[in-house]
Amino acid sequence: MDNLGVFDRSRPLPTGQELQQADGTAWMGFYCTQMLEIAMELAIHNPVYEDVASKFFEHFIGIADALNNIGGRGLWG
Repeated sequence: MDNLGVFDRSRPLPTGQELQQADGTAWMGFYCTQMLEIAMELAIHNPVYEDVASKFFEHFIGIADALNNIGGRGLWG
């Protein structure tokens, strides 16, 4: 789950084709949901993790909002 590729993105591919790939934004969204799940599980036994869970939820919402509003249309528009 690394965002580094074997190609130098600043140069064209030797075949003349174009390489398109997602950046780390999707990975960070996934990371937030996984950390949220872990924090919620820990909060069952120790309430101090409730704040951690809410923070990861806020981060995920921020990432989703950014993707949905890219260029005024969103990534999917």
